[in-house]
Amino acid sequence: MLQNKIKQKIKIIVYFFILLNFNSCQSQEKNIALGITYNNITNFSDVIYDDYSGVGITQIKSESISSFLNTKSRYFILWNEENISNTNNISFTELALINSKDDIKSGKEKIRYLFIERKKGKNKELIDTLKIPKGFDYSQFNYKSGNVDKTGIAIGKYSNSTKKESFELYELYGISNVGKITRLPLSTIIYDCPPPTYYLREYEPEEYTYKTKQEYNKNKIISSKWFGIYHVVSKESKDWREDKSITLSISKDSIIYEIAGYQIYQKYLLTGKEVDNKLLLSYSKYLDGSESAILEKTKDFGNIYFDGKKYLWESPYLDFYYDNKQYILNKMQ
Repeated sequence: MLQNKIKQKIKIIVYFFILLNFNSCQSQEKNIALGITYNNITNFSDVIYDDYSGVGITQIKSESISSFLNTKSRYFILWNEENISNTNNISFTELALINSKDDIKSGKEKIRYLFIERKKGKNKELIDTLKIPKGFDYSQFNYKSGNVDKTGIAIGKYSNSTKKESFELYELYGISNVGKITRLPLSTIIYDCPPPTYYLREYEPEEYTYKTKQEYNKNKIISSKWFGIYHVVSKESKDWREDKSITLSISKDSIIYEIAGYQIYQKYLLTGKEVDNKLLLSYSKYLDGSESAILEKTKDFGNIYFDGKKYLWESPYLDFYYDNKQYILNKMQ
């Protein structure tokens, strides 16, 4: 009799620990972040509405995804899943933000996010995200990087009629072998860009074209006199660990800031604006390396100007590293 009671207590204790472990796993599964592994994005849903209203779509309600995307929307449509061409293990899942369970519209009428995922065994690892603004479409496109075929994602506006259709590309993004997204210049040579999947149908239009919109953000176009590669001139230190290479690469399509040295590498996309013969610079987007904590204090990269003899750079961001107040630039054409 005593042995039976002991066995019963052991069973209760084992069941209790199993339950605790299950609840812990469930709780962890609800928290989404870059680098997390999952079987399906719906793992992070609080409620799943399969095939709601009989229109063949899956809707989910998720506080975790809402928090991750920093949006007020709590409801999402799982709209599209695609493999990325020219990769073996990269794909994406598209989620459209909707207002409620009764909202079943998707496509360019909604803000959408692409969750870039890398295959990891039987699961997926979340590598990056890309926002598709309301009113815009997207499509995969193919381009060359050296002699290597690459695939990226183009964001633009699609115009369709009964005979002629066109896709005007506003932004281009490359996808690395591990799934990280980087902004590409609009001058990137594209050799194929099919229509967005949202518009695919059984028959093809009589005419389809795609082109980049060079006039996009034309108010931000800067004078060609600034184009070039600039190196910050610095004295060599006795300690090699203090040496750093700092460059600004300015073209008609982008302004790239890059710093490399001992235990530091940063590559950012900047924006530029001309005011009174100065080029004002500010942080726009992380491209590679590490994202400095200094960006929480300032995103002001200052201004560069020509004093008649040399180019000078005043940069509140760099001042956190050097406190020089002014930096001499060596311009390379």
